[in-house]
Amino acid sequence: VLYGGDDARGASAAEQLARQLQERVEGARVQSVKGSTPDMLQGCSSCALILECDGDGQPVFAAAKFLRALKKDDAPPLSGLNFSVLGLTGSACAFSSASLGKDKFRGASALDARLEALGGTRIAAFASSDVEVEDLKESVLPWMQGFCDALLGTPRSYRKFDVWVRRVAAERMAAALGGMTSKDEDEEAMLIVVCHPDVHEDGTLKGVGIQAFASSLHEALDPAVVQVGARPRSLPLAKDTAWVNERIPFEEEKGPGVSEVLILDEDGHHILEGLITNFFVLDKEGTLVTSPDKVLKGH
Repeated sequence: VLYGGDDARGASAAEQLARQLQERVEGARVQSVKGSTPDMLQGCSSCALILECDGDGQPVFAAAKFLRALKKDDAPPLSGLNFSVLGLTGSACAFSSASLGKDKFRGASALDARLEALGGTRIAAFASSDVEVEDLKESVLPWMQGFCDALLGTPRSYRKFDVWVRRVAAERMAAALGGMTSKDEDEEAMLIVVCHPDVHEDGTLKGVGIQAFASSLHEALDPAVVQVGARPRSLPLAKDTAWVNERIPFEEEKGPGVSEVLILDEDGHHILEGLITNFFVLDKEGTLVTSPDKVLKGH
């Protein structure tokens, strides 16, 4: 990921894209065009270029030398390069470039055209963002995702998808377990891993998110001491990660020796389940029963 600019936002966008790539492929790195030469592009199979333009729409000083070298007749052929270009305007030149319209990015669009002329393959359309007019994150993220998908395919078609999922899941689980307050290696813990798809508006897969949460499992007492009074889940029929945060106040209000808090229905007349457990009782006929609805199914 090459960036050229005097504004920190260009570097920030480059680092953000590199992080996205690093989650799906090894070897992604960030480098400034300042001090770089076009020859280094010959050693890249793929490159995303983020270029900041000045008030006249030309590349800023930090990138000008690189662009001049790329325009020379002896510039190296780039037939093996997959590329995409993002043009930015810096905060200091937004006012002076306002009357230029699309020409405010002409330096970046010229870079895009030159890379193609040298034999490069544009794998994601040229994009631009005025950091003073648009929210940079909202504008840049679609371009980043387009570059990632064009380069690697969506994760489902990515040949190392299963390896990627296992690696990222292992990292998330290790971080979750490492964040537990207790460091007792023999302590039992509950580990929840959630893998959820992120889809485009047309329903095609954009990516996959993986989250992990770990908490200590308190030693069960016999008989167990419980506390009653927690309010119902907002989504009782789903194993929703939001419940992790919703139940924190009830966990913190546990009295001494209390191993679980029971959840009541809206009227406060019926016990539904526990914060992390099911609740069953024996009725008069000796049948084991539990709440028929408003609880997380399974045990």
